[in-house]
Amino acid sequence: MSVHGWIIIDKPLNMTSTDVVRTIKRKFPKTKVGHAGTLDPLATGILPIALGEATKTIPYLSEQKKTYRFEVTWGEQTTTDDAEGDTMLTSCYRPSEEEIIAILPQFTGQISQAPPRFSAIKIGGKRAYNLARSGEDFSLPPRPAQIYSLRLLEVKSSDIAQFEVECRKGTYVRSLARDMAKSLGTYGFASMIDRTAVGSFYKDTALSYETLAICDEKILKRDHVQNLIAGLDDIPAVMINEQEVEKVRCGQELHTSLSLSGELCLLCLHTAENPIAIAHIKGVRILPKRVFVLN
Repeated sequence: MSVHGWIIIDKPLNMTSTDVVRTIKRKFPKTKVGHAGTLDPLATGILPIALGEATKTIPYLSEQKKTYRFEVTWGEQTTTDDAEGDTMLTSCYRPSEEEIIAILPQFTGQISQAPPRFSAIKIGGKRAYNLARSGEDFSLPPRPAQIYSLRLLEVKSSDIAQFEVECRKGTYVRSLARDMAKSLGTYGFASMIDRTAVGSFYKDTALSYETLAICDEKILKRDHVQNLIAGLDDIPAVMINEQEVEKVRCGQELHTSLSLSGELCLLCLHTAENPIAIAHIKGVRILPKRVFVLN
């Protein structure tokens, strides 16, 4: 039987997101697998993995808020804006707690940030990190980023401060660390990044990679695969009858008197545990967008 749902993994240090996906593919060789939001090898934290028909919901989960804890080491700027790169610039200046707190509002709301040179952004069909590794001269233009909240958690020493940020897709924590340091009149890099939440998925309930590695398919499916719409809490659910279910499965639109707009999750009135489709409501029309084929 096919597997459809989400496994939330706590990715360890020095492992790529692709490594985690490969491990899960070995557990479920006949199942389509994808992930919502890449984590760098030096970043840890939750990596939501979609199985089967849950892969159709990845774009929706990717748009939800993400929360990170990260540390900035002051006094150095690196080529990668994290601990992996070589030191480019140094400064002996270390900001005070009061100075750090004072600049946080500058980095809250809609901001502009230049992505790290070592990033997966494509330039002329090539990844920026490949161009950077080959020594090519290029620049990445600033792009908008949405920061919902940013707070100082702890000044661990004169060299290191820890923060928590809640942000939208497209925000680079490494760039945030670099730019905060510049605003404080020094240099800095992200020496630790840990993703603690993606939408309604949280690190404290995620499955460790060590446990993933030793679990077989049956145990994973029984104990750790969540419903395929588990990450879509912000999308309203609407019940439809069996006749309407058949129409949706054939791609036909429905009509409604509901005063809603945007996306809906359609559930069958008699078997509500299995979603039928994600649809878009436009006026009185419900238009199926992603229909789930569960077997």
